[in-house]
Parts: sequence; C-alpha cells; structure tokens
Amino acid sequence: MGYLKTPLRNPKEYLKKHTRETMVKSECKPSECLDKNHKKPPIPKRDEAPPIFHEGSNKNFIALNKLNVLRKPALRPAKKWVDTKKGDSFFLEFSGLVPKFCMKKEFGETPKYLVQRRKDLDHSQEMYEKSFPGKKFIKLSDEERSNLLEGLRANWEELNAKYMTLPLMLDTKVLQKRKIELERKLDLLEHDIYFLDKNEENDIYILPE
Repeated sequence: MGYLKTPLRNPKEYLKKHTRETMVKSECKPSECLDKNHKKPPIPKRDEAPPIFHEGSNKNFIALNKLNVLRKPALRPAKKWVDTKKGDSFFLEFSGLVPKFCMKKEFGETPKYLVQRRKDLDHSQEMYEKSFPGKKFIKLSDEERSNLLEGLRANWEELNAKYMTLPLMLDTKVLQKRKIELERKLDLLEHDIYFLDKNEENDIYILPE
C-alpha cells in the first residue's frame, strides 16, 4: 500500500529555482479576420506630414467653400439701444421695445385650447339633448341653494355620528362593509358641499326629476 515511513530528502537537496516543470506556452494564432499580408501604414517621419484619409478626394473644397460663402446672407450687426451718457448698450430684441409678439401670424386669433373647449361643450350639449329630449336645466335660486347646503351638512353630521360609533376593532365582515359604505357616502357629501361653497357666485343648474 505504500511506504511505512515516507522517505525524506536530504536537507542539502533543497528546492532551487528553475527546477520545476514549466508548462509549454501555446503559440498564439493570428486572427483569421485579417489577411496575412495585411500591414498598417508606416509611421511618417519627423519632416513628413501625416497622410490625410478622407472620402471623395476628387472634390474641389475651395470652390465649394466659395459657393457656400456667396450663398449665405450677409451678416448684419445686432440692433442695440443706449440708455446712459456713458454709452452702455443693450440688445434691442430682449428689451421689450420691439413689437415681436404682435407681428406673429397667429396674433389676435382664438387659442386652440378655447376652440377645443367650445367643441367639447357643443358635443356634450348634443349628447344631453339626445339622452334627455325635451328637458332643460333648472337654475337654482339662492334659497334653494342654501337649503340644499344645509341639508347636505345635516346628512354629513348624521353619517359622521354613525361613523364615530363604530368600534376600533373591526373583526367581522359586516362591520368592515359598514365602515366602507359610510366612508363612501361621507366622501360624496364632502364633494357636494365643497362644490356648492366654491361656486357661490356662479349659477348652478340641475336636471329636472
């Protein structure tokens, strides 16, 4: 099965450098994507100019630059205005003295969002006439508005009192359902009260019963 005692080397036979077996390095293969005869251009010498590589070497860039310069409009100096004795000048375009906005093509026309809003109102009016033929909106008077507001607040206080009597621990589904229903009704009443308070100066129309 093996040696009874492992034979040890003599202390004089210690490990020296370059005595281990080294792995033979694999020779690197040239890349197959390049041709074997492919070589880079030589480095230009100190006195030589570097080569210029560009497409369309037959173009006459001098003639093209001349044509571009002739076709461009003449540059005009920016208009300025002076407001002090020392000659401090400012650009006239950003001063607000130039009628820039009133010279636009769309100046004086109705904005697009107002035109779209009118179309939406007309469409809603047509849909209402189709769904409720022969019925018209009724305008609320001040007394009716105040009575409606008082009734909404009374209903809100009544529902709020019921909501406050609910227990803290909602163990059953019946209590959970009751709480959700009361919250929904309270939200609707708050929305209606806020709408009436916000539009005190505006006319309110309702559908007939």
